[in-house]
Amino acid sequence: MAHTVNLLSFFFDYLSNRFPATGMMTSWCASNNHPILLIFILTSHFYLDYLAMGFPFFMSVLRLIFMVYPNTHKQVINKLLRIALPCIAIYPIFNTFFMFPATGECRQLYPPYEFGAIFIHYYGEIAGLSNSPFLLANIAFWMGSTISINLMVIFLVAQARNRGSHHVQYKSRKSRRAELSVTLTTFAMILSFLMRGICLILFLTFPSLASWLAIIRPLGSDAEVVVSPWVFYLTHPAFRRNKRQSTITVGYSISLGSGGRK
Repeated sequence: MAHTVNLLSFFFDYLSNRFPATGMMTSWCASNNHPILLIFILTSHFYLDYLAMGFPFFMSVLRLIFMVYPNTHKQVINKLLRIALPCIAIYPIFNTFFMFPATGECRQLYPPYEFGAIFIHYYGEIAGLSNSPFLLANIAFWMGSTISINLMVIFLVAQARNRGSHHVQYKSRKSRRAELSVTLTTFAMILSFLMRGICLILFLTFPSLASWLAIIRPLGSDAEVVVSPWVFYLTHPAFRRNKRQSTITVGYSISLGSGGRK
């Protein structure tokens, strides 16, 4: 589901920023008045962008639940999904509500773009609100929360290994590699937060760099759409051929809370 949302976000980002910058839709935009279509493309892009931010955190929380509640994680996750998924789907609306009555328009990009390169923007929004503060706040919150959860997971793993077999459940080496793969994939997702956050801070600090940042900013979306699946594919044992089976291997499963000890 996360990768599907990322692909949709990439598609609408392409329609609202990258494709107009090529100049291929400049004459269409100048000769036709499509404010509703333009604002739909832009609002959909922002909605999906906010939606995609929650998945790395949600993925990390699921890993934490597996570790803390090894015996009852299915029940805990089912309860969490009933609450979390609707909340994740609704929360972007609170960050894009001001764009609903707005009107979409095409604007000229400044150098280094050539004449005719445009981007989709909006006007007539509620109270003159801008997307930039909302986006920066979300990037800071989701990136900080995801890093915190992953550090907690790493700490619990190290603690479990140090405590010895009394608190450790033995698993296959394949399982350990799978857990490492998920960790690396999650941090690869965080890379997109970092790149977009840096570009946004530079834009708010130096508005004159907007056109240059428009060239660099899409790399953050590319990192989320391309790098994360490749990291998962290259590191997860499910995509490797088993040359030999290991017979003595170690893994972990922490038992805390209501899960009991296994």
